[in-house]
Amino acid sequence: MKFFFNWLTVSLLFIAFSTNAQNIKRCMHDEWMNETIKRHPKTIKLLEQQQAFLKAASIPSSTAAKGTGLVTIPVVFHIVLNSVQLSQIGGAAGVALRVDSQMAVLNRDFSGGSLDQAGIPSVFKPLYGNANIKFGLAHTKPDGTSTLGYIIKTTSQSSFSAVGGSVGSMTACSDAKYAITDGSDAWDPSKYLNIWIVNFTEGTLLGICPPMSWGVGGGFPIAEVGPAIHYKTFGKQGPGQSGFLVGYNGGRTLVHELGHFFELSHIWGNTPSGSGNCNDDDGINDTPKQEKDNSGCPSFPIPNCTNSNGGEMFMNYMDYVYDNCYKMFTIGQASVMNADVSTPSGYAYSLSQNPQLLQYPTAINTIKNDQAFFVFPNPATNRITIQVTEISKLEKITISNIMGQIVKQKVLNNSQEKIQEFDLAELPEGVYAIQCIFANGQLTKKIILQ
Repeated sequence: MKFFFNWLTVSLLFIAFSTNAQNIKRCMHDEWMNETIKRHPKTIKLLEQQQAFLKAASIPSSTAAKGTGLVTIPVVFHIVLNSVQLSQIGGAAGVALRVDSQMAVLNRDFSGGSLDQAGIPSVFKPLYGNANIKFGLAHTKPDGTSTLGYIIKTTSQSSFSAVGGSVGSMTACSDAKYAITDGSDAWDPSKYLNIWIVNFTEGTLLGICPPMSWGVGGGFPIAEVGPAIHYKTFGKQGPGQSGFLVGYNGGRTLVHELGHFFELSHIWGNTPSGSGNCNDDDGINDTPKQEKDNSGCPSFPIPNCTNSNGGEMFMNYMDYVYDNCYKMFTIGQASVMNADVSTPSGYAYSLSQNPQLLQYPTAINTIKNDQAFFVFPNPATNRITIQVTEISKLEKITISNIMGQIVKQKVLNNSQEKIQEFDLAELPEGVYAIQCIFANGQLTKKIILQ
């Protein structure tokens, strides 16, 4: 893969982008990378290391490409929005719906389960890849307490700059990634995949993501690795939901950005999009060489640089088309991502070594049935009923808000009563955690109060 330092091209792209805030730009990965190397010249070594890993891991016959089966990564979402923006996406209840739908999209697209395979042109169908990566919401915080796998930080900021900032690298939406600038601090990046949901200063930019290799390779703050995406592209739009960007409402912005996190380049290489360069490449053998990005929902075929191999693979997740026109990662791309998380030499390998973070804390193996208690109705309005099926003695029930603060609790003194009721009329709308603490462990469920 070749890399070109064309500062004039990058500068012109920044100027053009900033003068038309209504233009939608999929991703600023290439511009960020150029800008970071410009500000911190030593980071060019990180790019070289990343390219060497990508080249070795993308060969389907290599050991890395074979992978080691399905790998699960603990995820935490940092929702860093002001009160107006939170309201636009449905408040805490809307966030909960988006989290659930986004996780479903990720687990489908990164484990070879996309129903969109039927739309892949026949020439590319044999190249459809399965990265064997699964994502799970983290349920244990770094301090050992429980979490729903996401936090809502109501910021006073109206937006965060993708390529500017005042702390850390001062790139990659850094201000949103530190509490000192009214953002949200990363949880241990060696254990959690941190994802930030923000509003960008640069018009309608959809996403940006420093790869894991830049954080663990030295020279770039590891606290800043991970995607930041536009809040109106977060999740997949369902019936009755609003606050999504047209064309980008299928949850694929995060799929694209996580491709970068797991070391993939854009399908046309590292040249900033729109500049047109057939000499650059993404380093993956089974992706046809491509001059520049595609947008919208093109018709197949589009001739590529060499007018061969079926034309441009614009339906690849690492191009710029609409969400519903994305169809695939290739075998080579999937091999790189799988090697990144499943082999000790992979940059994101440590993320796959913490399955305990997917469980709620202090759970004891003797409580194995997830249906040990039921909560209804859910969503709720004024009251909820908790029906316990676990035969162990019930010591306490707590209700916590999204910040982990206990807002209601009932001490039951080892009661064996199976029905408990709570009046929630005075609580604000949002997402809450219901925790039943038994003599031999505890179980937690999520409810939505609306």
